Amino acid sequence: MTSATDGNSAGPSKLSGVLKLVGALALGLLALLALLVVFDVLPRTVLGEFATKILLAACILGLASAGIAFLTRSGKS
Repeated sequence: MTSATDGNSAGPSKLSGVLKLVGALALGLLALLALLVVFDVLPRTVLGEFATKILLAACILGLASAGIAFLTRSGKS
């Protein structure tokens, strides 16, 4: 016996998985950037610029994946 809501439960879990992946990639890139600054590979003035770009890219990817998940889920009704 399966209920009608079983098919819809995969959508949010896939979305949270994608959002976790985007967040993990952003944190990994920020950690790598911090290590490059600590070891004087990159000057400190570059840190703020790259950190801002990484965070903005993570936000864009997160919003895009949420929008795609919403569009695919609304098409199944």
